[in-house]
Amino acid sequence: MDISVDVLRTELFDKTEEAAEWNDTQEVCKILRVIDDQTKITYDKSSEAMAGAVASRDFVNVRHVQKKGKFYISSGTTTTHPAAPPRKDTIRGENKPGCYALMPLDNQPDKCLFIWIVNVDLKGWIPQYLIDQAMAGTILNFLTTLRKHIEDIRGV
Repeated sequence: MDISVDVLRTELFDKTEEAAEWNDTQEVCKILRVIDDQTKITYDKSSEAMAGAVASRDFVNVRHVQKKGKFYISSGTTTTHPAAPPRKDTIRGENKPGCYALMPLDNQPDKCLFIWIVNVDLKGWIPQYLIDQAMAGTILNFLTTLRKHIEDIRGV
């Protein structure tokens, strides 16, 4: 990515509630509880995918960010929170353990490596081939909107 690891970490972890403004894959991003400087519980509602073939889902996650060597790792998994009970009009997806890993590139302080490990159960009655297509499209859309957001930050 054409951005420093510190700025990208701030955008992805510290500015959680602003993500829906630039991330086309999300309708809602909300912090439900801050546990400490590195850990928070969030509520996210995804946008529908594949022109509505896959309805939006909501998720409640616990997220933790920590520096390990050169890497910033933001890991998370599904949890529950009383401020976000399951809703009858929305399917509650489940994020299995996953993470973002950010690493600065040697001799390139304004660039970083971005790794995303995704492990999600969308729930509902969707054939696996549609889930695979929807997830591939969602990941590509996220990366496209993230790159555009980075350009906006850099003023490119």
